[in-house]
Amino acid sequence: LLFLYLLTGNKERLEKYIKDPTKRIDVNVRFQYALLLGDTETRIKLLEEAGQYALAYKVAESYNLSEKADSLLNGLKQSLVSNKEKTEEGEQVGDSDAIWQEVEDELAVSPVSDPLPLPEPKCISDNWPLLPMAESFFVRALSGKKSHLDMDDDLEEGNVAIKAGGGWGDLDDLGEDDGIKEDDEVKGGDNNAGGEAQPGGDWGLDLGLDDGDIDVDVPEVATGGAFIMPNSGRSPARIWTENSQLAVDHIAAGSFESAIPLLQRQCGIQNFEPLKHFFLSIHTAATASIPAIIGLPPHTFYLNRPNTEGGRRNQLPALFTSLPPLAEKLKAAYDTTTAAKFQEAIEQFRYIMHAVMFVVVDERSAVSELKELLSISREYTAGLRFELTRRQVTSVQQQLELAAYFTHCNLQPTHLALSVASAMTTCFKAKNYRSAANFAKRLIELNPNAKAAMQARKVIQLAEQNQYSEETKLDYDERNPFVVCGLSLKPIYRGSEQIRCSYCYHPYLPKYKGETCPICLIGTVGAEASGMVNSYQQLK
Repeated sequence: LLFLYLLTGNKERLEKYIKDPTKRIDVNVRFQYALLLGDTETRIKLLEEAGQYALAYKVAESYNLSEKADSLLNGLKQSLVSNKEKTEEGEQVGDSDAIWQEVEDELAVSPVSDPLPLPEPKCISDNWPLLPMAESFFVRALSGKKSHLDMDDDLEEGNVAIKAGGGWGDLDDLGEDDGIKEDDEVKGGDNNAGGEAQPGGDWGLDLGLDDGDIDVDVPEVATGGAFIMPNSGRSPARIWTENSQLAVDHIAAGSFESAIPLLQRQCGIQNFEPLKHFFLSIHTAATASIPAIIGLPPHTFYLNRPNTEGGRRNQLPALFTSLPPLAEKLKAAYDTTTAAKFQEAIEQFRYIMHAVMFVVVDERSAVSELKELLSISREYTAGLRFELTRRQVTSVQQQLELAAYFTHCNLQPTHLALSVASAMTTCFKAKNYRSAANFAKRLIELNPNAKAAMQARKVIQLAEQNQYSEETKLDYDERNPFVVCGLSLKPIYRGSEQIRCSYCYHPYLPKYKGETCPICLIGTVGAEASGMVNSYQQLK
């Protein structure tokens, strides 16, 4: 409020606000605005209250306030004498005359400066731009002004007179003369505000009624000068939500409350916290803001997709991402997996799983590619999760089982060979020679490099020498197809009952229905969903 008064040059209100004792204003703020107002007395008072006698004295001296300067000089003398004569033990030492001489020398060194010029405001409070508006009929009537639609004084209460002149003849005299006077100039009556001619003469307008037979109330006519605010049109964000049934378009429009039910119905999303970053990024990507003048909010512009046919009625928001960038992120996740950075790789694959639901494509083949991206990311996330859990558990049996389960994930040949080699090594060190030999045979079938192939052959020979003995019994049958439950981390063999995540379709045991999927972190285990929608072709 103080800054507004300062900008508009309202010094009266600013000074009243500053000096109001009920306002708890900081001393520095009061001094600053007193300086801008040119209030010398307030500045001196504030400096004196703060113990700055020297500064207060120089201000008073600059503005030729001799009496105030003398009193401040005495206060300054007493302050300096009190500070310099007291020692730590409280004993009085020193000469007061010498101290005062020192004070005078210090003040003489500082020259007296000219008073500061007051800044002039550039913004005048009575020069704001206003919308020109004509006064309405009622405003003019209340103010006593005469409207341009008012009738003349001849319209008396209870008496209406119709007047016409010129070629229309005398309407008050309907005699035997049926002719029309040869006067081509037509003059409007006094009650004709528009200047139009009134009928008369032989038009047969006489009703045979006297002026006093009936009272005629002349209604007031409203003027057309009143300003009527036009109705606002549909915003681009509203057009986007009305034109699309895709959740990503509703998010781009900022309509999160309509996007969330769509995602719940289509993908069975239960946990939206991991998607918060995507919601904000999608909405930000579809809008642009340009700063306005100080004190006003920025101008917001809505960005539409290029090549939108049908004009404004078919406008849709700009896209957040597309299929090619996600394919590049998949390659980066592959490289991270090869480098054994498993936690970082899981985060990259989960990003892809979350991002595919916000991609919009035109062809059904592209929809299949998005579903393939989701499937690949799910398999890698589950497999890497098995590997991270294996490194954390202490049970040898669980370590061997998780290493074996990892080899049954749908991975790229390079990563599958690495997982099989890891399982082979783990089983061989645990003296499960039969399992190690089986993994070694699988590794040779994957055509690894020469070093890995040689190690696999050695494992087979040593397992044969140890008669394929098993030190630890495992819940693992490689000949019977199975999937691994994402929560219990136990195999679900073919023919057993299972349920899946509503979004990423990872399998689970039926007892975990309703839980949040730990693979994608957003889906609901066992929930029904119509499926991810990425194209308008899917809605037809």
